[in-house]
Amino acid sequence: MEPGQQCPGSFCFHLTSPTFAFFVWEANIFHIPKSSVMISDSEENISSTTAWDALRSPESPEFKSTYLAYQKQVAAVVASGEATFADGAVFYRVAVIHLAQMVQSGHIPTDISLEKYLEALAMAHYHDWQAERKGAAVAEVAPGAASEAPLPDWAEFREIRHSIWARRQFFRLSKEYGYRIQELADDAALPLSERRFATETAAIEEGYGPALTAYKNLLQDYQVYWKDVLPAWVVKALTNPDFIAVWDRTQQLEQERTKAAEAPPETSHFWRNAFVVMGIVTIIGIALQWWMRPKTPHEVYEDNFSAPKSLIADLAQRREQSPDKDSLGTRTMLCEDAFRAADEAYRQHDYRSAASELSIILDDTSTVCHSDAYFYLAIIGLHIDEPGLTIECLSNIEDLSRYGEDIYWYQALAFVKMATKNPMVHDKAVRAVERVISNTEIPERRQQAEKMLQQLNN
Repeated sequence: MEPGQQCPGSFCFHLTSPTFAFFVWEANIFHIPKSSVMISDSEENISSTTAWDALRSPESPEFKSTYLAYQKQVAAVVASGEATFADGAVFYRVAVIHLAQMVQSGHIPTDISLEKYLEALAMAHYHDWQAERKGAAVAEVAPGAASEAPLPDWAEFREIRHSIWARRQFFRLSKEYGYRIQELADDAALPLSERRFATETAAIEEGYGPALTAYKNLLQDYQVYWKDVLPAWVVKALTNPDFIAVWDRTQQLEQERTKAAEAPPETSHFWRNAFVVMGIVTIIGIALQWWMRPKTPHEVYEDNFSAPKSLIADLAQRREQSPDKDSLGTRTMLCEDAFRAADEAYRQHDYRSAASELSIILDDTSTVCHSDAYFYLAIIGLHIDEPGLTIECLSNIEDLSRYGEDIYWYQALAFVKMATKNPMVHDKAVRAVERVISNTEIPERRQQAEKMLQQLNN
């Protein structure tokens, strides 16, 4: 999850829900996989002095030890209220980035431990993020341990989160647009008298308009904060060496943690040799036991998830089968062009590019294609292991005549997908499959859902 939208993943685009925009993408953005919210403790004991000093040097081993040492405790404190543990992990990273910036500028809090201050900072960021979503000027209450040490100005909280989001979204730009935006950021970082562009209009006249438009679309929720050619929080995200160093390092640490969490366990050589000695009879017994065992949610999901090979072909078939051939009317040229581009990327398994093309449709004032875009974004969510995205998109579909049956089906698959990494979601997955059985009029699908329910209940 990430400041700006909901998603517990790696790419993000603007949808109707502000929560969706921050969390789905922070999870990817901050590489906080739902499966790896069990954060391991550091193997090293970090002294208080060393921990504060480590924040000055993101590339140092001490920074890594410090980052891992406090992650679990701080995330748990944030999650002690209405937030989830994944929320806590996200805002822990935000707090570390923020505090590293404070330390670099010499603003080190006194009379409080690093752990307690990180707890206060992470809690304050979480509550202010909620306040920002609701349109409040600042968080109403400074939560947690905030009273033990003064916190920065609330405006600083939002600037940090906006910069974090701006850097993440920058990497979603094409190579050409990214180069253009970086040029503008480097120019904006110069003294006013030395800048090439004094206004956004001047930059647009020099050919930077398409890049600015693309970047603004990625930062759509934050366009109300946009000032000058590039706002200060974007310039900071792209030019401030201290911010870039700590952002990149924490990103790397989260990616390493994700990779470690998803790595298969090593096979013991002892057991490998033992199985060879035990012989054919034992191997047959093990094989029978394997095939007769209850299936895991992951296996249930893999057995039942199938997706269209082509978005355009699937959409054309649905139009033909709908009662009036096209339940929402004539498609706009923008819609047709975006679907063609999305289909090309989708057939090449470039799902993130396909999602970016479909997201363009959602910015169109004409809503005629929105249900189509949401549906295929939901399928892409399953492809990229973001079932939260799938559920969010399905909830926005209005064209029930075309997608009603499939909404229940893919929603059930999304919950089963979640259950593969979080056993606590198992009961929700069961109920979702039961809804498929109750609502489908397709005999084959009902039979498939009944089999899936039986596998989940074994």
